[in-house]
Formats: sequence, C-alpha cells, structure tokens
Amino acid sequence: MNMVGALLLAAAGALLGRYWVGRLRAREDALSALCVLLSNLRTQFEYIAPPLDELLDSLAEGDAAPAFLADCRARMRTGTSFARAWQEAVQTQCPALHRADREKLMAYGQSLGTTDAAGQSRSCALYAALFTQSRDAARREREKHGAYVPTLTLLLGVCAAILVL
Repeated sequence: MNMVGALLLAAAGALLGRYWVGRLRAREDALSALCVLLSNLRTQFEYIAPPLDELLDSLAEGDAAPAFLADCRARMRTGTSFARAWQEAVQTQCPALHRADREKLMAYGQSLGTTDAAGQSRSCALYAALFTQSRDAARREREKHGAYVPTLTLLLGVCAAILVL
C-alpha cells in the first residue's frame, strides 16, 4: 500500500509541474489572441467603422475569436448594457489571464465605442501595445520557468514518495 501511495505522490508532482506550465502557456495564448483581436478591431475602425454591435457580431463569429466576445454579445442580446456585458464576459470567460490583464481588458471595454473612429483606432493601438508587452513578458516567464518547474515538481514528488516509503 505504501508503494501505491509513493507512486501517486511522484505522479502528482509530475502532473503539478505540467499543470503550472500549461497555465503559463494558456496565458500567453490568451494574450496573443487579444493582440490579434485588437489588430482586427483597429483595421475595422480605420476602414469600415461599423456600429459596435455589428462589429462584435463579425468578430465573435471567427474561429480565433476569444470566447468572451460571444459571451459579451449574448449578454447584450438579453438587454445588458455593453459596458456591463463586456465586464462580466471578461470576468467569467478569461480565467487564463492574470487579474491585471483582465483589468486592462475591462478598461479597454469602457472606452470601446465612446469616441470617433480615429480615437478608437488610437485606443486599439495603445491597448495592443500594452497587451503585446504582457504577452512578451508571459512568453519570457514560460520560457524561464517552463524548463525547470516540471522537473522540480517531479523531484519533489519523488522526495515525498521516498519519505512515505
């Protein structure tokens, strides 16, 4: 029975490291998707300048669209204001992002649709730069910690297993 417990501890250590690296990768991917979204928004504002609800519909239909866009649009269809729908969708549909990332995204949502097309384009550029910095920092963090954390947690699991035996 001790042997089974020891194996479970070693496996738990290995899985914990993989989980942690997976979370780092998920944050990086989510930030990359936001950078693409902001680039698409900027293009839309510069060349088409559609109404906000049409813009959200067109962006939410894409395969690479972040999940919070469809949720935001669904909330708006139930009568929720855009600002509240955006905030609630970001809070519920962006678990991979850190709190600071979600706060930036919510702040962007507060400014979305409040100025003319040129102002919206500048706002997209600003937030795209902010999220690009966050994405690059997330990539550096994943590259730095992703190399040793799985090994370290496996080693900790093996040490715990040895103590059990």
